[in-house]
Amino acid sequence: MRAPFLVASLLLTACGSIVPTTASRLAAVDPVSADPAAISVEMVLPQGLGVMPQGAKLAVVADRADTGQRSAGEYTLAGRRNENGRLRLSVAAEDQSRLRQQQALVRAWQEEAPNDTKGQLSVSLSGCLIGNGPSDDAVVSVFVQLEPEGPVLPLLRDVPLARALTTSEINGLGPCPT
Repeated sequence: MRAPFLVASLLLTACGSIVPTTASRLAAVDPVSADPAAISVEMVLPQGLGVMPQGAKLAVVADRADTGQRSAGEYTLAGRRNENGRLRLSVAAEDQSRLRQQQALVRAWQEEAPNDTKGQLSVSLSGCLIGNGPSDDAVVSVFVQLEPEGPVLPLLRDVPLARALTTSEINGLGPCPT
């Protein structure tokens, strides 16, 4: 059963930079049945920009209109650099069972009231500066992996950081902890 979820995947005001085939595949993923351990996001961050420890989060919100119930959860995305130098983020091991419990609840809601159950996923990052921060022409790229052994697919390619964050927002970031 395909969930009526809106997949908000790092919306960086990058409409012209989104890879349509990957966006289509991502939209077909059912977040209620997808294995949290199987999906990951990889980012190519510009030199001078980092993510705060515990600063990457996945938020899942589901609402059931007929009963007024809401299920909201926030899950830490754990990250590490992979062999390509990309920051690979996936649901932290300690949050996976809690996410699976929320998925089970929302699946039950969908079976009971498919037209009244709606929800969304979103990813947020708390950035930080490394050294003097990113250059004025810095770009960001985002890739997704939807299956444990599946391909890593491009979602956003070379999006100018200036389209995602203003200069004052970048200057407002604190330094990354060392």
